[in-house]
Amino acid sequence: MVYNVLSVFIGLFLTPVMLIWFWKNKPLCLIEWIINFLLVGLFIVYMYFAGLWAYITGYYAKYLVIILFAVISFLTFIKARRLKFLCTTSVATKFSFGCKIFIVFIFLLINVSIIFSFRNKEKDIVNLSFPFKDGIYYIAHGGNNTILNYHNSRDYMKYALDIVKLDKFGFRAKGVFPRELEKYNIFEEEVYSPCSGTVIEAVDGMEDYPPGVYMLNKSMARPNYIVIQSGDLKVLMSHFQKDSIKVKPGDTVKEGQLIGKVGDSGLSFEPHQHIQVTKDGHGVKFM
Repeated sequence: MVYNVLSVFIGLFLTPVMLIWFWKNKPLCLIEWIINFLLVGLFIVYMYFAGLWAYITGYYAKYLVIILFAVISFLTFIKARRLKFLCTTSVATKFSFGCKIFIVFIFLLINVSIIFSFRNKEKDIVNLSFPFKDGIYYIAHGGNNTILNYHNSRDYMKYALDIVKLDKFGFRAKGVFPRELEKYNIFEEEVYSPCSGTVIEAVDGMEDYPPGVYMLNKSMARPNYIVIQSGDLKVLMSHFQKDSIKVKPGDTVKEGQLIGKVGDSGLSFEPHQHIQVTKDGHGVKFM
C-alpha cells in the first residue's frame, strides 16, 4: 500500500512538470509534437484515474489539469503545424523518439487495462446502501484493478473499498498526512449499516493510533470491526473508533442502522472506512 501511495504522489508532482515541459519544449517537426502530445496526454489520463488528488492538490484539481492540457495542446499545435512533418533522422533524434514511443506504449497499455477494469463481468453485483449520510465522500482505493485498488491482489478482498470524506475544496484532511486524527474529515463520522442481517463478529476496544504507527508495531494490527451475515454474504467493515461500535455478535441489524464511528484502529494508513463483501471466502463486487 505504501508503495502505491508513494508512486501516485510522485505522479502528482510530475503532472505540473510534464505540463510545463510540453509548453516549453520546441519540437523540431510535427511528428515530434504528436509524440509529445501522446506522451503527456496518456500520462494525464493515467493520473486522472489513479492519482490520489484528494491528498495533495484537492480532488477537483484533476479537472483543472485537463483544461490546462487542452489549452497548452491548442497553443503549441498552432506553432507546430508550421513545421515539416518529419525530422532529420540523426542518431540522437532516433534515440529520443524511441524512448518517447516506448513510454507512450507503456502508458497506453496501463490506461487500457484501467478502462477495461470498469466493465462489469460479474452477473450478480451486490447492492449495498452507502454507509454515510451527509457530506462528500471519495473512494481512495477501489475497483477491479491493482493500479486503482491495492486490495485487488487478494481474492477475499478483491473488490474492497477504502472511503474518506472530502471538504468543499476536495481535500480529505487538513494537511497531507497530519498526525492528529481530528484533522481527517472522516474521523468520528457516524457509520450506518449498508445492509440488513445478523452480526456474527464484532471487535471493539482497540486503540486509535496516529497514521502510519502500525508500520512500526505490528502488534497494533487488529482493528475494531464488524462482520454482518446477510443471506449467503458476509459484509466486513473495519477501522472503527475505539468504544464506538453499537452492536454485538447475535444482534439483528437493519439497513441504515447506526453501528459505530470511523476511527483509525488496526492496519490503517489513516482514518477511513474499509468495506468488503465475500461469498464462500471469495471477494464479491458490490456497489
